[in-house]
Amino acid sequence: MPDIELLALVQALEEFGVRYVVIGGMALLLNGAGVTTRDVDLSIALDKSNLQNLAHALNKLEPRLRNGQPIVLDEKAFGGEFVTFFTRAGVLQIINRLTGIQSFDELEKLSTPMEIHGIVVQVASLQALEKMKESTGREKDIPHLEIIRSLIRKRKT
Repeated sequence: MPDIELLALVQALEEFGVRYVVIGGMALLLNGAGVTTRDVDLSIALDKSNLQNLAHALNKLEPRLRNGQPIVLDEKAFGGEFVTFFTRAGVLQIINRLTGIQSFDELEKLSTPMEIHGIVVQVASLQALEKMKESTGREKDIPHLEIIRSLIRKRKT
């Protein structure tokens, strides 16, 4: 996992009580897929309190814009379909618009708790990842969709 310090990220999120689910390539990796990723994608609960907690957690990780300019985040920083931040823990994408999943609450129910260095992290299940990848209709998601389905078949046997 080059360029990603997952432990620093989950420690900051845990410290501030952020409700989130790991999705995307990191979720695939944590579910046992032999993939690589250079960022962490998160879906978050969008209530004001959680957004404030997320801002505090990410500020601890020294966020920067793509051009390297340091920024101080508040709860308003997480609007739009997705936002990307560069932190000392690596590149982080907050995905607000999920495809194939109706809401954060549904995703959270479809997530699997996994322990990372003693911290319990909610990670999108293979079934949730399949729903999300299937619904995008993007050609670039086809290889991951095949990996997900292969892992699901293996776990059924």
